[in-house]
Amino acid sequence: MNDGNDPAPWNQVVLAFTGTDNTVYLARQRYGFAGWTTPRNVGWSRYAPSVALSGTGYGAVTFVDVDNGIGSTRILRNGDSSEYYEENAYAWTGSPPLAVTNGNALYYVINGAAGGLSGALWKFVTDFGTLPTPPAPQW
Repeated sequence: MNDGNDPAPWNQVVLAFTGTDNTVYLARQRYGFAGWTTPRNVGWSRYAPSVALSGTGYGAVTFVDVDNGIGSTRILRNGDSSEYYEENAYAWTGSPPLAVTNGNALYYVINGAAGGLSGALWKFVTDFGTLPTPPAPQW
């Protein structure tokens, strides 16, 4: 489990964007430096993605997936990404979801429908605080 004592869990700007080929890319820029890392493919969407970062060095790039569900890729402060997953609890969203963190908890905020509910819905996704501390950023 993350002890929360890391003085600079990110020390960088994380950018996610959808290219003209509908590929979702991730790039990072270290604070105080001009260059960006080479964009990496982390998913596919016709819409703009959302990025949420936690204080533990974990985050998520979240987007509308190919079947209008919610797709996410877990990202780490060292630039790695892992565990692409599709959120089945919200099978439909009419607009791009917003990924937000509250402390170490990741939530989706969507405008969609699920379980007989519709409108603006919040969905708890995961608690990044239960994961081990990821490696430090590599440049």
